[in-house]
Amino acid sequence: MTIEVKEVGPDRFSYDVTRCRYAETYKEMGLAGIGALLSCNRDAAFCEGYNPAMRLERTETIMEGGRRCDFRYRLDKATD
Repeated sequence: MTIEVKEVGPDRFSYDVTRCRYAETYKEMGLAGIGALLSCNRDAAFCEGYNPAMRLERTETIMEGGRRCDFRYRLDKATD
Protein backbone atom coordinates (compact mmCIF):
# COMPACT_ATOMS: atom_id res chain seq x y z
CA MET A 1 0.00 0.00 0.00
CA THR A 2 0.99 3.57 -0.54
CA ILE A 3 -0.36 6.00 2.04
CA GLU A 4 -0.34 9.73 2.68
CA VAL A 5 -0.82 10.71 6.33
CA LYS A 6 -3.22 13.66 6.65
CA GLU A 7 -3.75 14.17 10.40
CA VAL A 8 -2.28 12.76 13.61
CA GLY A 9 -3.63 13.68 17.04
CA PRO A 10 -4.52 12.19 20.41
CA ASP A 11 -8.05 11.28 19.26
CA ARG A 12 -7.69 11.34 15.45
CA PHE A 13 -5.64 9.62 12.77
CA SER A 14 -6.33 10.23 9.09
CA TYR A 15 -4.63 8.97 5.97
CA ASP A 16 -5.31 8.27 2.31
CA VAL A 17 -4.36 5.05 0.58
CA THR A 18 -3.33 6.01 -2.94
CA ARG A 19 -2.26 2.54 -4.07
CA CYS A 20 -3.91 -0.62 -2.81
CA ARG A 21 -2.42 -4.04 -3.54
CA TYR A 22 -5.63 -5.64 -2.30
CA ALA A 23 -7.59 -3.90 -5.06
CA GLU A 24 -4.91 -4.76 -7.61
CA THR A 25 -4.89 -8.42 -6.57
CA TYR A 26 -8.68 -8.81 -6.66
CA LYS A 27 -8.71 -7.21 -10.11
CA GLU A 28 -5.95 -9.56 -11.34
CA MET A 29 -7.98 -12.54 -10.08
CA GLY A 30 -11.12 -11.28 -11.84
CA LEU A 31 -12.82 -10.58 -8.50
CA ALA A 32 -12.91 -6.78 -8.52
CA GLY A 33 -16.68 -6.82 -8.10
CA ILE A 34 -16.55 -8.55 -4.71
CA GLY A 35 -13.24 -7.21 -3.37
CA ALA A 36 -14.95 -4.52 -1.31
CA LEU A 37 -17.21 -7.11 0.30
CA LEU A 38 -14.28 -9.34 1.20
CA SER A 39 -11.81 -6.68 2.36
CA CYS A 40 -13.09 -3.12 2.75
CA ASN A 41 -16.39 -3.81 4.50
CA ARG A 42 -14.73 -5.35 7.55
CA ASP A 43 -12.61 -2.31 8.46
CA ALA A 44 -15.16 -0.36 10.53
CA ALA A 45 -16.37 -3.44 12.42
CA PHE A 46 -12.79 -4.42 13.19
CA CYS A 47 -12.13 -0.99 14.72
CA GLU A 48 -15.22 -1.09 16.92
CA GLY A 49 -14.41 -4.65 18.01
CA TYR A 50 -10.90 -3.60 18.93
CA ASN A 51 -12.06 -0.49 20.80
CA PRO A 52 -15.78 0.39 21.06
CA ALA A 53 -14.91 4.10 21.16
CA MET A 54 -13.05 3.93 17.82
CA ARG A 55 -14.85 5.03 14.68
CA LEU A 56 -13.86 4.88 11.03
CA GLU A 57 -15.32 7.17 8.40
CA ARG A 58 -14.50 6.52 4.76
CA THR A 59 -16.22 8.09 1.77
CA GLU A 60 -14.47 6.29 -1.06
CA THR A 61 -12.28 3.30 -1.79
CA ILE A 62 -10.02 2.35 -4.67
CA MET A 63 -11.72 -1.04 -4.66
CA GLU A 64 -15.03 0.60 -5.56
CA GLY A 65 -13.53 2.85 -8.24
CA GLY A 66 -12.43 5.82 -6.12
CA ARG A 67 -9.12 7.59 -6.62
CA ARG A 68 -8.16 6.85 -3.00
CA CYS A 69 -9.29 5.21 0.22
CA ASP A 70 -9.82 7.97 2.76
CA PHE A 71 -9.41 6.51 6.25
CA ARG A 72 -10.55 8.87 9.01
CA TYR A 73 -10.27 7.34 12.48
CA ARG A 74 -11.44 9.02 15.64
CA LEU A 75 -11.97 8.11 19.28
CA ASP A 76 -15.29 9.18 20.72
CA LYS A 77 -15.19 11.09 23.96
CA ALA A 78 -16.48 9.22 26.98
CA THR A 79 -19.92 10.34 28.08
CA ASP A 80 -21.02 9.83 31.67
